[in-house]
Amino acid sequence: MARKVAVCGTTSGYTKHYLANEKPCEPCKTAKAVYRKSQYEAKFNLGKNWTLSRLYKISLNEYNELLEKQNGVCAICKKPESRIHPKGKVVSLSVDHDHACCPGKQSCGKCIRGLLCGSCNLILGKIEEFIELNGSMDNLINYLKGE
Repeated sequence: MARKVAVCGTTSGYTKHYLANEKPCEPCKTAKAVYRKSQYEAKFNLGKNWTLSRLYKISLNEYNELLEKQNGVCAICKKPESRIHPKGKVVSLSVDHDHACCPGKQSCGKCIRGLLCGSCNLILGKIEEFIELNGSMDNLINYLKGE
């Protein structure tokens, strides 16, 4: 079997420059950058799929279908997520599930209500906690009305 020849503008061309202690040419740098980005995205999707299946019993495809159904925005405020991850990317919308069905962070997958931005998810959690402690929201609503 013939050995593959390293050609500039490919990842093997980049490696050829590296092994020869040469500065890689621009086409090889570009090819390596494209390869690294594809590897990063593949690993990110693999990790996100694992997290979604472990916590919420849904696949990344099901998450993306829900995201598309909501037009990429929060199910409550109808705005896109605005929280920024420390690495600089916008955070994904959070999966919201009915805690009456599945208390805690994990879900059975059947009680998923939608995808929420961080602010709405936090507020909804506090409202649910308030109702659990006080039985209803009547006092809160009366307070807000000034009664």
